[in-house]
Amino acid sequence: MWLLGLQDDGSSLLTRLLRFSGVILIALLVHAFRKGYRVRKKFQALKDQGIPIMKHSMILGHLEVIGRLVSTLPSDAHGDYLMLKIQENWRELFPQCTKCPPVAYIDTWPFTAPMVISLNANVSAQFTQEHSLPKAYEQKHVLYPLTKNRDLASMEGAEWKVWRKRLSPAFSIQNINSRLPDILEEVEDFSNVLKSKAGKDGEWGEVFPLGDATANLTLDVIIRLFLNIRIHEQWGRSSPVCAALLDSISRLYFFVNPANFIQY
Repeated sequence: MWLLGLQDDGSSLLTRLLRFSGVILIALLVHAFRKGYRVRKKFQALKDQGIPIMKHSMILGHLEVIGRLVSTLPSDAHGDYLMLKIQENWRELFPQCTKCPPVAYIDTWPFTAPMVISLNANVSAQFTQEHSLPKAYEQKHVLYPLTKNRDLASMEGAEWKVWRKRLSPAFSIQNINSRLPDILEEVEDFSNVLKSKAGKDGEWGEVFPLGDATANLTLDVIIRLFLNIRIHEQWGRSSPVCAALLDSISRLYFFVNPANFIQY
């Protein structure tokens, strides 16, 4: 009888846990449904105001449209290519417009928060150079493990203005033009690296990842411009500076790097 009682208590406890889990699950689903409904209605309201909106569904939002656009890209293509695809297909995406809209409102909830993508350089300058607008949570979220948000991409308001003013001379046209000989010298190395990969006597050479070659070129140019030294990363001479830089950049991959949870 005692053993039977223990079994009954165990089964009743399991039943209560299952019921409690079910209640929590239902509550989460209701919350998600309400949030999704508000997001979808927000885009419908924008459309009712006459703002150009791509074909939008109350169920899928823009998931179908965006999925169709990115399906033409390689699986590892950078997300910025989405802007180019929208610009290339603006007549189909915005049939009511006579020219490509300056911005595109995108609803891919629940995968991302509602967003606005700039399709015009002048519009981009307005919120990246002329004004310091509040930065998106996702942007700060990704950069925090690397910079603790002490960077221009995360800063806002007066702090952003101070540091942008201090750093602007380094990115001025005059300064960049003065460093063109250095940049061209590194690009010449890049050209020689590609030539060294080519086959002899008109034969095909071995296949090699172009991404690695361009990444090494980028590292050589960055170190050359900011530290005024040549590290020849393109020729396989891995330097401690580049090793440290790449290790730091790897912390940006917050969502796939569990080690960042220790500090974040």
